[in-house]
Amino acid sequence: MAGASIQLRQTKVYVGPVRFGVQHEIVSASPALLASPFIIDASASPRDKERFVAVASLDALVRGTYTDGRALGRKALNTFADRSVSITARPSDTLVVFDCPPEWSGGTQTFTVRGSDAGGVALIITDAFWWSSTEPEPPDNGLRWELRRAATVVSSGNQGFTRREGGDGLCLSDQFMVILSDGETALSHMVSVATYLDSLAKSAGLDGASFEAFPPGNPVDYLLPSST
Repeated sequence: MAGASIQLRQTKVYVGPVRFGVQHEIVSASPALLASPFIIDASASPRDKERFVAVASLDALVRGTYTDGRALGRKALNTFADRSVSITARPSDTLVVFDCPPEWSGGTQTFTVRGSDAGGVALIITDAFWWSSTEPEPPDNGLRWELRRAATVVSSGNQGFTRREGGDGLCLSDQFMVILSDGETALSHMVSVATYLDSLAKSAGLDGASFEAFPPGNPVDYLLPSST
């Protein structure tokens, strides 16, 4: 894996009081094994459906398992469903979501549809949502939406929510939005993620020859205990 590299993009997003967001996105990675290094899992928070766990180690990426033995696979946050409506779509249909959550920057937003999921009851969008909207519990409403084909509304509802393709829960992702309670912590978090990714790229870039030549060379002698 000599010459491994990761291009990281971080975007600061002020969501609101005690809601400081940081979007992490892997723009490119070589080798492809490093393209989805963020470990995501379900959250116990009533507002945030998911939580950022860590940057994956090279060993975890190679093995495809978490430290507790659970499988680690990539799951994109690109599925939109409604608890009261089965939604089927055609490629290039448009999903319009009204009154978007502040984590999505609010307002009305449109998403290009790739098609329907395997069960034919939810939409798959071409890109991915930054933040996952929780499935509503009656009598609460979820996201209000319309599915448009050209200028025609073919489906609509107000119980919309998002989920990951393949199901929510522990997974790897190439992008994620972390929400923290203060700006200073959010800025420190940005540095921490970048540092871990730098370490991941360096460890992946060590082939056999560069491993043996890694400073201070080979062999490495120590006189123990040290005097410092």
